[in-house]
Amino acid sequence: MIVGKRDHHQRMEMAKPLRSLIDKLTTCDINELPQYLQENFKWQRPRGDLIHWIPLLNRFDEIFEQKIEKYGLDKDNVKLSLVSPEDERLIVSCLQFTYILLDHCFDKQVYSSSERIYALINSSSLEIRLRALEVGIVLAEKFVQTTSSRFSAPKPVRNKVLEIAKSFPPLVPIDSTLKQLAENKKNNNHRDTDEKPSIIGDHYNFVYTLDPEKKYPSKWKSINYQYYKSVPNTTTLNKNASKSKSNDKKKEDTVTEGLHIFHLPEESVRKLTVQQLFEKGMEVLPPESWFCFGIHAQMTKSFNSTSSDAMQLREKLIQIKCLAVGFTCCMLSSQVTSTKLFETEPYIFSFLVEAISPENSSLVSRDVYFAAIRALECISFKKVWGAELIRTMGGNVSHGILFQCLRHIWKMVKDQKEDYFEEGYIHFFNLIGNLISNKSLVPKLTAGGILDDLMPFLNLPTKYRWSCSAAVHLITMYLASAKDSLDEFVANDGFNLLIGNIRREVDFALENPEFGGGAPKDAIVYYSITLRQANYIRNLMKLVADLIQSDSGDRLRNLFDSPLLESFNKVLTHPHVFGPSILAATIDSVFFIIHNEPTAFSILNEAKVIDTILDNYESLFLPSGPLLQILPEVLGAICLNNEGLNKVKDKKLIQVFFKSFYNLNNAKELVRTESSTNLGCSLDELGRHYTSLKPIILQQLSELIENMSEYVNQRLPGIEFYTSDSGSLFSGKGDDSPVKVENGKEITSWENEDSAYLLDNVFNFLGGLLQDSGQWGTDVIQKISFKSWIKLLTLRNAPWDYSMSNGIVSFMGILKYFDDEKREYGLPVIIEELDKTLKLDSVLSYIKYKGEVSYFETIEPQQATILLQDLNIINVLLYSLTEIYINLGSLFNERLGQIVSLFSNSNLLMNLVQLLERSIIEEAIIVSNTPDEVLKMTHNFPNDSPPLQINVCDPSEIKADTKGTSAKFKNTLQLRTGSYYFRGYIPLILASVVRSCIPKRQDHAEGQARQDAVEILLSLGKEFTDSIGRKFNNSYYEESFILNIAYVALYILNQKERSKDQVYTPFAISLLQNGFFKVAEATCISYGTKCESWTSN
Repeated sequence: MIVGKRDHHQRMEMAKPLRSLIDKLTTCDINELPQYLQENFKWQRPRGDLIHWIPLLNRFDEIFEQKIEKYGLDKDNVKLSLVSPEDERLIVSCLQFTYILLDHCFDKQVYSSSERIYALINSSSLEIRLRALEVGIVLAEKFVQTTSSRFSAPKPVRNKVLEIAKSFPPLVPIDSTLKQLAENKKNNNHRDTDEKPSIIGDHYNFVYTLDPEKKYPSKWKSINYQYYKSVPNTTTLNKNASKSKSNDKKKEDTVTEGLHIFHLPEESVRKLTVQQLFEKGMEVLPPESWFCFGIHAQMTKSFNSTSSDAMQLREKLIQIKCLAVGFTCCMLSSQVTSTKLFETEPYIFSFLVEAISPENSSLVSRDVYFAAIRALECISFKKVWGAELIRTMGGNVSHGILFQCLRHIWKMVKDQKEDYFEEGYIHFFNLIGNLISNKSLVPKLTAGGILDDLMPFLNLPTKYRWSCSAAVHLITMYLASAKDSLDEFVANDGFNLLIGNIRREVDFALENPEFGGGAPKDAIVYYSITLRQANYIRNLMKLVADLIQSDSGDRLRNLFDSPLLESFNKVLTHPHVFGPSILAATIDSVFFIIHNEPTAFSILNEAKVIDTILDNYESLFLPSGPLLQILPEVLGAICLNNEGLNKVKDKKLIQVFFKSFYNLNNAKELVRTESSTNLGCSLDELGRHYTSLKPIILQQLSELIENMSEYVNQRLPGIEFYTSDSGSLFSGKGDDSPVKVENGKEITSWENEDSAYLLDNVFNFLGGLLQDSGQWGTDVIQKISFKSWIKLLTLRNAPWDYSMSNGIVSFMGILKYFDDEKREYGLPVIIEELDKTLKLDSVLSYIKYKGEVSYFETIEPQQATILLQDLNIINVLLYSLTEIYINLGSLFNERLGQIVSLFSNSNLLMNLVQLLERSIIEEAIIVSNTPDEVLKMTHNFPNDSPPLQINVCDPSEIKADTKGTSAKFKNTLQLRTGSYYFRGYIPLILASVVRSCIPKRQDHAEGQARQDAVEILLSLGKEFTDSIGRKFNNSYYEESFILNIAYVALYILNQKERSKDQVYTPFAISLLQNGFFKVAEATCISYGTKCESWTSN
């Protein structure tokens, strides 16, 4: 996964509240780590970003690596050895915390320790295997959701987990007395109808292994392990003819091929520890049998008695089995899983459902329930098993186990039981969500009455809001999936239940501001209530919005023409209490009410909802993409009514909207969520649909463009020429100055500057506003001078990479739109600004400098910084020129005339040529005096486009690492990058200018234009002739310079058109007239002579 600088910078900002905890867990003593981890097992914050936790995950990876090596867990055949208690505690706590992070964070693709997790599954310590499978199941779920090979487990791992999934309990022996008794009862109908059989066919219901009163086959108490022993592929140990007869007999006795049984009687199993059982087995069994024997030995030990240790062992084995089933269902294809697992254990669905059944709640512990429900959840991810899951759970009948579970959960939530296992039951809701998302199953759930059992959660005063929130989310999903379900919802008094619940939750939040400790303290949130309250009210409000959007008519008036509007007002007047998600859902509802039922405006107006939104409009701008997008849209809905339109204008809400562009947090969120363009589209619709608002929008847009450039420029640190005690530039190939220095900072770039978000947000917004409908061009051109726009190109404090930013690319699209609307709007102003900047004293001194040392070493650092700022502005202007106005693909007749007119009466072209020459020389000087490794790191530009590049080695396909922090490195990086782009933009402009001298249509309006064109050709020919003959004291500089000039001349002369090389003869004639080719010939002869002398020597 590649994370850009800006993305990484923003993510690290979000990690600030967690930094102290992460640092503590990353640096604490290894012996204290398990305790610290256990203290933070409870996750009480919004979903996080796994990137924040990479330092801690790296530490876990090192711990896993050490312990895996210590116990040989990465071998093909792992020895059966229990991990020491100290190591087990450390490994288990790390695995548990890893599970918590993976379960509560996005960006799981950054997790790269899966091979360690799979190795830990080989551990003979059941607790480690169990926790490793918990982590593995999260990776497996991600695999089934994305099908990305990154999350796929290797085949040997999949096979081992499949063996674990089939391991417990063993099959009932054919000659078992219990099996015969069960069959007799079945045949004679003597079985108690209320008692479910523990044995079905050859399979024993693993749930009943948790009941010490249940009988099970006596053979399970002893070890009877079958294994296959093959003849080893070896030669005799002694090939001499004198080999003794005793050795021959020994070999004959020990090598016996075939099926064998390793037997340990019940008494021996009881006396020996698990480790001793392992050792007994390893003495006899071949190594390839050790893994399966380890499972068999622990299983036998668990059935050898009914002691507490034995029962705990059974619990762990069941948990491991369930998690292995879930892992297998996700990691293997449906066909393979059905063949290798479900056909082998045809009753596994039933047994898993029995484990979560309320009637077995006294028998099944929390841990076993959690493992079973996770397995069922994994099964539900595959739609192919959905029907079988519904059948097994009785999902199509009201008395089925699925609905029994729902009622059981509802009763516990209602009674607020202290032992309520909310973390586990949430996965049951996830299971139902997966079933509802399978459209073919919705009719079956409807037949069972799923809505009847979900709706009681709607109005349930309880502290377990997480469960109620999950139920509300399921109702929303179900109403969207099931046809005619809204009728049933209304008939069951759903509107009143929903209205009452929202009213109670909103009032409770306002009346109890300190409830639950308030908002999470170790996360950046924009609400003051608890996380569970925020999520619950948000889901309630989303349900309201979905209901209003899904239907129209009088019956919906019963929903919104109610005390619900009072709750809306309370939310809208307390934005920092409820936060942006709840606000967005609330405003969505108002938006849908007006659009679906325009006559409802009077109801909203009478209830003061309209005034509440408008009066509090400025305070509603919180950092949230969905919220910020709906705010201009709700204005459009309100303006549908004339009274609403007048209120929007009177309260100056368009002005309030544009004021929000100066809010940094909002700009960051809009750029991060790529919502800025949508914001512009919304305002475009507002201006087009309500003509009285368009002048206001244009005025505000004009002020925004005029002021934003200076506002951002004041907040940017600016490009600078860095200094240090060791110098500012490298002094030679042997200069061993470090690239990174202690306490040094990376070069200031556009992507890691906060203020850059403000401008990028404006650029993206303008793209949506101006280009979406294309109806603003004429008005904007008349209203806003291009000199206001050019201020956005000439930010004096812009970083060195401003011209390469995503925001400036968006801005180029806007300038292209203006140019298409009016050719004279932008180009003359840009040319004028470029000409003015090139004539600055700092720039003229630079481009006219003829020395053979870097010009930056001849001036003071302050002067160098000023020069860099000027060159950076020139770079951006040249980029805009070549991108929009002057390039080989845009030489239409009108543009050709403009080019001749604009370039004929100034020294602009000559100054550009001199800038090109100086850029070539500066690059040659830097390359000859900079270590090769630094040159690779500062090669921060494309390899496959002009200008000509001379590399110290084959260019890398990987993007250069520009994270150096020394002054020398940073200066080299920005100078080389600027030089590269000058050597690319200027030849392109020159090639375009010379082609304008002979237009495609031979109908010049006046002879002066033709004369100007010829003068341009001749002057450029003279400049190139002077350049190709230029002499240097340093032969490398001379060779590099002449090679580059020759390349530029060839580039201008020869371009491909329709796959054919086209030589531009007018420029060739100009070069010929100025003696270019004679000078070039002399230069070639001179170098040929030098080569001959070198060869002879």
